[in-house]
Amino acid sequence: MSSSVNPEGTIYECSECSEKFKKRFNLLRHMTRKHDKTEETEEFYTGRNPAQIGSNPAHIGSNAETPSHSGNCPHCQKVFLTSWRLTRHIEKCKGLKSKLECEHCLKQFTHEKSRFKHYKICSAKKPSSPTIINNNHTTNNITAETYIENQTNNIIIVYGSPPFARDHLTKEDLQKIVQLASPHVDSRAMEEYSKQIFSNKENRCIKKTNLKLNHSQIHTGDNNWEMQLDSAIYPTLATDMANDMSEYLHTKRDQMRREMFEKLTNFVDYMADKGYVNTDDVDRKKIIQSEYKKFMNGLKLIVYGISK
Repeated sequence: MSSSVNPEGTIYECSECSEKFKKRFNLLRHMTRKHDKTEETEEFYTGRNPAQIGSNPAHIGSNAETPSHSGNCPHCQKVFLTSWRLTRHIEKCKGLKSKLECEHCLKQFTHEKSRFKHYKICSAKKPSSPTIINNNHTTNNITAETYIENQTNNIIIVYGSPPFARDHLTKEDLQKIVQLASPHVDSRAMEEYSKQIFSNKENRCIKKTNLKLNHSQIHTGDNNWEMQLDSAIYPTLATDMANDMSEYLHTKRDQMRREMFEKLTNFVDYMADKGYVNTDDVDRKKIIQSEYKKFMNGLKLIVYGISK
């Protein structure tokens, strides 16, 4: 490609593939899309003018560096392109946490589905009070009973920390889910559950205001929001929502026919395991994978709908 330069004579080169760019903004976008280096896109995501970021490096800040490999975090092995970002990350990094490990007894599992089933019966599990995040910048650990009694519209749960608040769900809501699962269970039943969950403002821990962009905001606590790529957000959200729905269905088991309960819970468990199904039936695998993708896309539309 042409190696023409910007007015300041600066050329920005990708440290991964050596592709050259006239603007830093274009380099950052390239690193995100082609090499998944999301940490280097903060200037773009925090609302700065992309033209300013690309045309004049001075706009980025006095600590900015020309992108170059600075190293990996010794705790989680995440790669950073500038030393100051690596230093900042190490200060708060808590290390790599296995998604296939029980957080209570530390037992390791092969699949997320197995870990989730164990989690329900883990002998080391201790009842815990939910962490409630208030918009007045305070974090309170309170009992579930107090939480239900003192609900307000400015309470938001932290993304990735289910269970969601479900006290607003009614018997009619459950019936609607069951109706959508008849005669065949598919992603529509789970999308309906997701809509019901997000109808409670306390559960709206994720925002998406533009379907054309490939990123969304997630609530990280203390009324702080962080921008991340959709490719990382929605698989996690789908798993969390499926696990939450599975737990919800188990609490409503006595209100459902046994056949429907088993069909729904089996399908939900497939979604919690990212569409994995242990079978030699190729067609069955394709169907489940297709439903998993539909569910993720449905979640994205639901989030966009509540964010507008």
